[in-house]
Amino acid sequence: MTASSGLWLSAASSAVVRLADFAAFASGVRQQVAIAAAAGSQLVTFPEYFTSPLLGIDPRWEAWTEPYETLLRGLSREFGLAILGTHLHRDPGGLYNRATIVVPDGRSVCQDKVHLTPWERQAGLASGSGLTVVEMLGTRLAVLICYDVEFPALAAAAAAAGVEVLLVPSWTDDRQGFFRVRHCAQARTVEQQLYVVHAPLVGGAATIPEFEQACGRPGILSPCDIGFPEAGIVADGVWDEPQVVSAWIDLGLLRRVHASGTVTPRRDARAAADCQVTQVVTL
Repeated sequence: MTASSGLWLSAASSAVVRLADFAAFASGVRQQVAIAAAAGSQLVTFPEYFTSPLLGIDPRWEAWTEPYETLLRGLSREFGLAILGTHLHRDPGGLYNRATIVVPDGRSVCQDKVHLTPWERQAGLASGSGLTVVEMLGTRLAVLICYDVEFPALAAAAAAAGVEVLLVPSWTDDRQGFFRVRHCAQARTVEQQLYVVHAPLVGGAATIPEFEQACGRPGILSPCDIGFPEAGIVADGVWDEPQVVSAWIDLGLLRRVHASGTVTPRRDARAAADCQVTQVVTL
């Protein structure tokens, strides 16, 4: 891999709405991919459960797997950019919350959600195991699906493998949930000195059980250090609207702060043995 000095990335917040047919869903996705492509984006991240509006037509996730995959491959080829989407896939081991990155030549790579929420466990989903690091666009990326970004060990493993960008599709139904994901994503940018692309589901439809409400705004996040935005927000959207935000991320700057930032947490992190409780004292 030839290292890139930077790249354009997009985060899309697609909406849960009532649909007449699959063509309406495809049209909405195509419009957002076109916006990302017009901004020069090389990869666009869609939200977790972004195929959920289709359940209003047919409530079986399996019914939409092939049309969804065909749509992503076609749009990636047409617009010449990588696309990340998530969908529930049924495999012999169970029903998985699976993110898929598709590239223009038709290849793809998947990441299953590792940490399931209480709702997902009650719904009978199966959890993934392990993290796939994707080498592309002159960098290394990994996908942490929603709740996964709330567990620092997963992001630390990604960073140890050279990941510079985390892609975080999410679905939360209130602002507290959104900020749990967003604040943890921002913490990961500081702890591991990397970028995060956060793409939340928005909208809601009373006729689609469990997806009556979705809340959030898309964003692209960075470390808080000299040369980066002071609040660590490279791009931010507005609340609860389907939209696409795009930004250039400076990988050269990121690599410099790994070695000589105001703080250097990648270099300064102590071994696990040095971060244990050694005693409890009662006063």
